[in-house]
Amino acid sequence: LYHVRTELRARFEEMFRESGFELLTWGDGGKNRLFSAEAFARPADLKSLRPWAWKDDPVFAGYLAVIGANPVRVGANEVYGGLQTRMIDTVPSSAIMAVAIQWYTKLNFMAKQNLNIIIGGSIIKKEVFEQLTPGDQKILLDTSERAARASDKLVMRDDEKAYRTLLARGITEIDLTPYKAEWDSVAKQAREGMAGRVYSKSLLAQVEKLASEK
Repeated sequence: LYHVRTELRARFEEMFRESGFELLTWGDGGKNRLFSAEAFARPADLKSLRPWAWKDDPVFAGYLAVIGANPVRVGANEVYGGLQTRMIDTVPSSAIMAVAIQWYTKLNFMAKQNLNIIIGGSIIKKEVFEQLTPGDQKILLDTSERAARASDKLVMRDDEKAYRTLLARGITEIDLTPYKAEWDSVAKQAREGMAGRVYSKSLLAQVEKLASEK
């Protein structure tokens, strides 16, 4: 992840500039794993469940489409209510988020292996950034980068602590290793299927090439 992100930073910065923004820094949000009220082990198990996909997220919805599962597409603020009514019984989340917003209280199982790492970025409108002096721009970029790297360490530490807390509170850990090939196949089909729609084919090719180097 970090190798790819570092190598592609200039490309992403240009993409943001073309849309009128300046990228200040990237940040991590913890390990994204599956949680459910029902037991699961392989991708096909999700077809009988009611997984949540954020209404504006084409990526996880595309992932579920490969499996043949039907996502419940609502905003994040509607998930807890959906878990209460069982309109939703499965969610992708980091352990730290599942604890912080109490989703775990309506869930019984979580995957030992994560699907990916949740990432985000800090941006500023290009017109605002350009009003700063070159010196102030550098200070803003340097400060943002230092703060993000410090935050990354805290987030990953606290996410691991939250995972251990969930185990201690009775959430059952599911090892997906026996069906790793199936999960990997779904991920491959999903990312290839979204190329040309959600992101360019050239970007996917570059990401895969860089990822293979590490």
